Amino acid sequence: MNNWKKTALLSALVATLLGSGQALAVDKALIVGVGKYALSSANLTGIDLDVNMARDMALYMGIRPENIHVLLDEQATLPHVREEMKTWLAQDVSSADRVFFYYSGHGTQVPDKSGDEQDSLDEAMVLHDIDGKSYQGLYIDDDFGADLKRNPSRNMVVVVDACHSGTGTKSISFANGNSFNVSEGMPKFLNLFNVHRTTTKDLGVSGVADGAVSGEDNYLAIAAAQDNQQSIATRKGSLFTVAFRDAFDSERGRAAPPTLRSIYLATEAKLKESGVKFQPNLSGNQEIAARSLGVASNSGEGSAGNGPLWQDISKLVDKLPALSINAPAVRYNGDATEFVVDIPSDGYLNIVMIGPKDNGTVLFPNSYHADNRVQTGHLSFPTAQMPFRITAQPPYGKTLVAAFLTRERVNMQEEGFGNRDSSGKSVRPFAHVTRSGMKALTEGFRDLGVSAKEESVIWGGKREIEIKEK
Repeated sequence: MNNWKKTALLSALVATLLGSGQALAVDKALIVGVGKYALSSANLTGIDLDVNMARDMALYMGIRPENIHVLLDEQATLPHVREEMKTWLAQDVSSADRVFFYYSGHGTQVPDKSGDEQDSLDEAMVLHDIDGKSYQGLYIDDDFGADLKRNPSRNMVVVVDACHSGTGTKSISFANGNSFNVSEGMPKFLNLFNVHRTTTKDLGVSGVADGAVSGEDNYLAIAAAQDNQQSIATRKGSLFTVAFRDAFDSERGRAAPPTLRSIYLATEAKLKESGVKFQPNLSGNQEIAARSLGVASNSGEGSAGNGPLWQDISKLVDKLPALSINAPAVRYNGDATEFVVDIPSDGYLNIVMIGPKDNGTVLFPNSYHADNRVQTGHLSFPTAQMPFRITAQPPYGKTLVAAFLTRERVNMQEEGFGNRDSSGKSVRPFAHVTRSGMKALTEGFRDLGVSAKEESVIWGGKREIEIKEK
């Protein structure tokens, strides 16, 4: 190829990349979570899990780790968050770059000073430095909206898991059970100024989702609840974020790339099925909602080895005393797959599988064998008492099987979700791997303390299985 043809080809390639917005893309994510407040009576549980789930989603969207900033608890003060919004999150960002903002913590309402609210109340995110007496630590919706509009991106996604209104009760009991398998939660609302709503403002989810496209906003906003509803925090994570993450995983596991609207609708359906009393809201630029959401490894081919769940499971196993798993290295589509775990001590066994799209499944325990207490020896999986087979099937690529044995009781099926109805009854045999399940494992392995003990308290083992087409 002569030089002028090479130059022309290179110029065309550069132009194509620039036109697609990929050549100098600076996709970014700012993730804010507040579970610990300067006003300690406002503390919430499970916010650290929300932050982990949001970071996972940013990684699945293809945002590079160095372009994800996390502000948790003491880091999430109003000055710090606004500085990040105004400077770092907008720096070097083009109109085509994707920007993801996530917040989990309390919401509140304050008297409207600008006169732009029909109900005379502004909504606000409650940040760490709240003092309960002034506007300190409150990220008012007017200021938040102004900071968003200053960002050069026309492709921003904003997800807020907070209450917008409510009675502010101390806790909520789920005595009758629910699909999230939690028994109690806490509303994410602080009534700091004793405001009383004179009208009930319904944002009209169906009207927004099906209405005319708004081209004015540079962002799409997904909120956990309507302005007159409460979202719920639990020890396993906030219920909206858990449902959103579950829907995100389900949608990105499909053959076609998901859209934010499809993820939102799946989230809405999961929350309705669970029986909770709040409904999410979709607003802002509907063009963004309709676009295909680029997700990493969405083709189904190759390995999920770079996915956040695969990495975390694999790294945890590498730190632990070895647990032997005998499994085939290669399986072809339709082949039954079995493996044997060597159990060095009586304890509790958990077996998880991470597929080529980095979706995680708790294989053991399961609805057929809920008790995961095991004795020293060998366990063949599936056992003769389990009425199912594990069959190799697409997507093709590498699958990670990992097993954990703990002396203390850890049951990742109970920590999981996605396999229960609104009463908490199991309707599918396997649960999904969740961040709360991962936390339960790591809490059994605090600061690598096993090295100071005569006997291990947790073991781990893993095997990779290549799934191929016949």
